[in-house]
Formats: sequence, structure tokens, C-alpha cells
Amino acid sequence: MAVKKSKDDPAMVAVRAQFAESGRSLVDLGKQMGYPEEMARQAAWQFMKSHDPRMSMLRKFADAMGTTVDQLTVRRKMMPRKLESELEKYGCKMGAADFRETLEEQQVIFSPHWKIDELLCHPEEAKRYCVQVRVKVSCSDLPDSLILRTLMNARKSHRTKS
Repeated sequence: MAVKKSKDDPAMVAVRAQFAESGRSLVDLGKQMGYPEEMARQAAWQFMKSHDPRMSMLRKFADAMGTTVDQLTVRRKMMPRKLESELEKYGCKMGAADFRETLEEQQVIFSPHWKIDELLCHPEEAKRYCVQVRVKVSCSDLPDSLILRTLMNARKSHRTKS
């Protein structure tokens, strides 16, 4: 019976590439990840050979390397391209970053005393907000679901940066 080979999480591929480019030793990496000197090399080595890392380990690595978990994960890199293609599908010429920024600006203008969650809990106001966004970005075909989902994701993004 053949042994099934574990497939590496894409984040670990990025981790290993970044570590190789850094020229750092395992001891240096382990110490910067918070391990005592006598354990640093072993801890870093075990992390580097893992196939499916825990989020806490990715955070320690990102902090040690002066980067972010978002930059190590494929999911974050793919999301803007997905949003770009959705915007294009509905005839919107705006890029993903500009679209997100516009959504947040319009939310502050539309409901300055509400946080994003509050707006999303009021369906009628959320619909009016979507109409305002469509006018602002000059794209009448954008569905409410795309606008509100992108606004929610922007909110989540701000929480993870805090």
C-alpha cells in the first residue's frame, strides 16, 4: 500500500521561499519567533518542515520576517483578482482597491453614525446604500450582494490589521 504524500499548504511554500531569500539561519529565525536560544533552531526547523501550519505559527513567522500573514497566504492574493473579474463582468472599470475604498467612503457619507455591521442589519438602508454606490461608480449593473459582500470583507480586513 502506497503512503499518501502530504501536500504543502501554499502558505508554507511562500514561507520557505521567503526564508531562503532572507539568508537567515534557523537559529536566528527561531529566536526572532520567540524561542529561547537552546530551542530556537529545532523549533524553526520543525516549523519549516510542516505541511499545514497553525495560524499562530504563521503569525510568529510573519512577525519575525517583518511581513504579514496576508502576504504569505494565497487566498488574500487571489481575492483581489476575483473581485477585479466580478467588477469587470458587470461593466465596472474600477480596480478592486479603489472599489473597496469607494465603498468605505460611501458608507461613512451614507450612514456616518453607523458601523458597517449596523448598516448591514438594516436591509432597506443597505439597498439605498447600494443604489448610492452604483451611482458613484457609474455601474448600474452591480448586484447588491457584490457591493455588500465587498463591504463586509473590507470590515473583516480592518479587524485583522488591528
